[in-house]
Amino acid sequence: PSPHELVRFFIHTDRLHRSLVEMRMSDLNLHRSQHIMLACVSSFSEPPTQRQIAEKLDISAATVAVTIKKLEAAGYLEKTQSDGDSRCNRIVLSEKGKEILIKAKDILSEIDSAEKRRQK
Repeated sequence: PSPHELVRFFIHTDRLHRSLVEMRMSDLNLHRSQHIMLACVSSFSEPPTQRQIAEKLDISAATVAVTIKKLEAAGYLEKTQSDGDSRCNRIVLSEKGKEILIKAKDILSEIDSAEKRRQK
């Protein structure tokens, strides 16, 4: 195959994978961007600020604020006031958020395992 054909195949495969992930995440009522946000919050050793999340994901603070608001309303995240700065909130995964993140990781593992089986 030509390089152009390989690129088209890669793009097509990426779209199929993305569609499958979004479909399976919808079983959890979780959008892909929300899963990414939960995974990001869980990756910090200390509860992050919204600014730290925005920097890590390379997205705007406004986008982070909107997503956090939705995840907080769903009970997946909680805001806590920073010890050193009352103007600053720290973002913490709730127990419900930890549970949904485990379920989401299980779904992604299932998808990856199925792909590996198909490649054999």
